[in-house]
Amino acid sequence: MGKFSKINPQIKSKLQQISDYMIRNNITLESMHKQLDVNGDGSVDKLEFVTGLSTIMTSSLLTKQDLGTIFDMIDINGDNYLSVNEFGYFLQGVKLKKEEKKAKLDQGTIMEVTREIDTLFAFLENGLGYVTANELHRSMMAIGQNIPIEKAKDMILSVDFDKDGKISRQEFSTLMLPILLDELVAADDQLEDMRAKFIEADTDYSGFLSVDEFYVCLLNMGADVTRQEVVNMFSEFDVN
Repeated sequence: MGKFSKINPQIKSKLQQISDYMIRNNITLESMHKQLDVNGDGSVDKLEFVTGLSTIMTSSLLTKQDLGTIFDMIDINGDNYLSVNEFGYFLQGVKLKKEEKKAKLDQGTIMEVTREIDTLFAFLENGLGYVTANELHRSMMAIGQNIPIEKAKDMILSVDFDKDGKISRQEFSTLMLPILLDELVAADDQLEDMRAKFIEADTDYSGFLSVDEFYVCLLNMGADVTRQEVVNMFSEFDVN
């Protein structure tokens, strides 16, 4: 990722818009690559890259010179063409940091998480109007964070302004909102990491994984599987 660190932060932010656009519209790497590949030869040359992204980002301050520089940075093998694989690395290279992603969450998403927190509080407080460390411990376990009870007590104290060991609905929301937003961003990162592993495993740039490519991908992810088990999985799910 070293060479991606040289990208101007403003350009990096603009490029993230492409990834966001693709996610919102359910556009795959392969289909975006095809959109830029105007002459249909299977690779995107510098002119196609610059012209295509300039069209997509008409309202941005990203210049054609900027795009040309970025093309040169992500053309991994230096052949003046971008494969699907190289384009995937390009999107991975501009992935935002966690705090940047949280800052970009829309208000509707934040409100939805807040409603989930209110629902969780209503379940935990059991008509008492407050939550203690024991209930907080239960709520953290519910989202997959098996923290010790002492940690739960410390978390309570961080928002328990009157120090009575109990937190109100508002204090509970203040405590849980950043935690659940972190979980939301982490889930998105996991999807991006899986996409990166898929791209890396797709050695023939076909947009699909063969049995052997998928087997190597699973091994790289730490899975304890045999090749025969992967063959059996393909037989079950490959409807074509």
